[in-house]
Amino acid sequence: MSHRRVVPLLFGVLTCLTGTGIRAEQNHGPEPALRAIVGEFEWERPAVTSTQLPGGVVVTTGPDTVVERLPNMKVRTGAQATTNTYVYRLTRGSFDVTVKPSRKNATAVLVYTPGGLSGAVSQGRGVVRVTQDTISFTAQTAPMLVAKGEHSRLLGTGRTFAIDVARGGFHEVSLPSAPALFLEQGLALSLPRTGFETTVRMKPDPNIERYELAFLKRSADEWISIATKRTTKNEALFTGNGSGDYAVVGRAFDRFGIESQTSAPLVFRAVGVKLPEGAQQVSGGFALTPRQHLEFSEVDGLIMSFGFGESFVEAPRMLSLPRGKGALVRLFDPRTQSEVRFQLVPNVVRAQIALGSPRTTWPKDRTLAVVKLVNGRGHPLKSSAGYTASVSINSEPRPVRWERSGNVMRAVITPPPHMPGPWVLRVEVKNRQEELVGRDFLEVAPSPEEPDTGWHW
Repeated sequence: MSHRRVVPLLFGVLTCLTGTGIRAEQNHGPEPALRAIVGEFEWERPAVTSTQLPGGVVVTTGPDTVVERLPNMKVRTGAQATTNTYVYRLTRGSFDVTVKPSRKNATAVLVYTPGGLSGAVSQGRGVVRVTQDTISFTAQTAPMLVAKGEHSRLLGTGRTFAIDVARGGFHEVSLPSAPALFLEQGLALSLPRTGFETTVRMKPDPNIERYELAFLKRSADEWISIATKRTTKNEALFTGNGSGDYAVVGRAFDRFGIESQTSAPLVFRAVGVKLPEGAQQVSGGFALTPRQHLEFSEVDGLIMSFGFGESFVEAPRMLSLPRGKGALVRLFDPRTQSEVRFQLVPNVVRAQIALGSPRTTWPKDRTLAVVKLVNGRGHPLKSSAGYTASVSINSEPRPVRWERSGNVMRAVITPPPHMPGPWVLRVEVKNRQEELVGRDFLEVAPSPEEPDTGWHW
């Protein structure tokens, strides 16, 4: 995809919806606004309760947490004596502690758990969790003191100390790494009514038990979360509606329920596609008549190529069939190095017309006109809506009532009362754009006169 040339746009174009993916490391330099949003992004949580305490302490508990507040006490963490130490006994659930650093009145939070264990947080963030199977202490942003009876150890930043209650033993592990994300389709087409979808994949990691992903959309100068998904699989499908810039961020959880930092954002573009009336969405692209145009939105900064050539043009806002023929179109986003391909194909509709029989005479015979609408492969259309059939006799238009059913139109045509024969009956069928899709004619002779038998009543 290197050394692209930009050439003038001479013709409209054409469209197999395929795309190239992007990884976080290929998603070059998300703008500072997005990085800031991600840095301040708050993940959806179950209902939690946060309590602010004097000394710059915030404790947060989950909905199923069972915790008891005990009298304050003085403890020693490392070589620093602390005062105003808040004490809790955690029986079940999660207990999240944040202590802001203070040079005047040092503060700590001490949390007791079943099994005679305890953890003390004197600065930064630490999390204590108690489940049926495990008890864990996580030093999220600063060291944390973990103890049992008279024995203690200083847990380093970014480490988790977990005791396996069910199977016995203990583990000290690092915090999970932020997930490495990959977008299967880095550039998408947002189609009428159906929108678009994109698959986010995560690099497999045996230490990760589940993922949480957030889907963001740019709105003016901010990014808004429009969907969040939790999955134990290595992929997740997101759907959206509307053109614009989107982003995906994620975090990973290990088997102890410890979460990683938020991943680097993956940014991608959804290009809006507006189909003209009567155009069809087909497998891999769109079917247009020669006079129709596709309209695109959010194509600023994108470039386009026809076929597999290396010459690119600035992506236009309208595309049509070049000289009535089909072609492959490739839209490319230089920012994310991603691409989407689609086909434009001629929307071929033919009218199969049957008019009476060659032996039809007027006024003796009824003339039945039957119009069947089929596509380029001869398959019937779902409906005749949008197509009109007109009748003329000897070049004079005649009003006719057509009955419709599926792709078929039927009408009974009678001879004109004051126009002597012979006659030439013509039927023409056109689409919404007044383009001719079929016509046929029938030469009709006058009916022979009945012989006079001489009998009169």
